[in-house]
Amino acid sequence: MKKICIVRETSGIGDILMLSPIVKQLSKDNNVKIDFYTNLSFVSEVEVLRKNNYIKNIYNIECLDHKLYDEVYDLSYVAYAYEQNGFNFSRQEIFAKYCNVIPKCFLPVYFNQVFYNFKNKYIAIHTEAAEKRRSWKHEYTLKLIDWICKNTNYNILYLNQKPLKVVNKKIIDCSNYTIEKCVQLLTGTCFFIGVDSCFMHFAG
Repeated sequence: MKKICIVRETSGIGDILMLSPIVKQLSKDNNVKIDFYTNLSFVSEVEVLRKNNYIKNIYNIECLDHKLYDEVYDLSYVAYAYEQNGFNFSRQEIFAKYCNVIPKCFLPVYFNQVFYNFKNKYIAIHTEAAEKRRSWKHEYTLKLIDWICKNTNYNILYLNQKPLKVVNKKIIDCSNYTIEKCVQLLTGTCFFIGVDSCFMHFAG
């Protein structure tokens, strides 16, 4: 039986989710679970990886010994060269090509234990990406929240890390919640408003 691992030196929950269908297909094609090497200080990323049933073990990247594996796929920087040269490939396409797999489905792989069914209708909002250039200004987010509260019957699931100073019974502030708790609550919402971020992929 083959021993296969994936290496991811860089952070980014969105990328961890985007490469999860590739991990799934690699696992299915070879009938083996995949070891994953990353920086264990990326706490949120590791939390997400643990929710992928196609991953066997998660190790610190410094412990990687190539000799232990038949195949090692380093997905740390493989997308950058394509993106910088203007190729019109998605990161998922690049990851899949590099791992020589063709996923049957590109939806993120993430196993929830709990799903929510809110009594009232909720809109999830996440306007704070890892990169500033992909994020909204906080005041824009506050204006959106204010408009929804005043003009609709929807409640709000606020998923940004910056805590809200606004106190309103219609808002659940998740800024101090774990990723797992946020995703579980997200399953109960009707709509998602957000930028290119991890929660966009969770919503998908």
